[in-house]
Amino acid sequence: GGGTVTVLRNVSASQVVAFQRCQRYWWFGWVAGHRTAPTPAQQRGTAIHKTIEDHLVYGQEPTQEEVKQALVDHEVENIGAYLDAVKPYLPGPDEHALSEIRVEMSTPAGVPWIGYPDLLWPRDGRVVVRDFKSTSDFRYCKSPEEVASDVQLCAYGKFVYDEGHDGDVELSLLYLHTRRKRPQVREVSAVVDRAHVLAVHAESEAT
Repeated sequence: GGGTVTVLRNVSASQVVAFQRCQRYWWFGWVAGHRTAPTPAQQRGTAIHKTIEDHLVYGQEPTQEEVKQALVDHEVENIGAYLDAVKPYLPGPDEHALSEIRVEMSTPAGVPWIGYPDLLWPRDGRVVVRDFKSTSDFRYCKSPEEVASDVQLCAYGKFVYDEGHDGDVELSLLYLHTRRKRPQVREVSAVVDRAHVLAVHAESEAT
């Protein structure tokens, strides 16, 4: 029996990366609709990510109930400590920054490119485009060269240029180690210009 085939209404960085890695995997996940369930590690990462997002968007600290629920649902014992660990890498309350806004860009195929950046932060004449990642080992961190060509970061970089920015952008992945008693953070970043961002994004659109 055949499954339901989905007509793509939009494209995202995760779709492009999946397609580049394995076209069959992309087809089953985004066209046939057979997405794999998140692993416990991915669920922990999602819980940590939401804590950071709530702080950026609403200025909220995790409540005691949320801390308990994170432990029950995702085995995250010290979810508040993760937020404390990343605070030095976040804008202050008086700084202008955007988090989890809907970004929509046109593509040559006529299907909109949609995403929700973790953080867009104008700083020192640049715009920091930052994404938060959880990892069980810093060995899995990307190199600065890989960050410079990251599909998702460059897509958000293009959005920044489309909105009128005329300086460099700093592409940044902020990794949170989830297997240590005390959360540890490692940043990998690359400063790039408009030409670089547009070239990487154009290559992604051609995929």
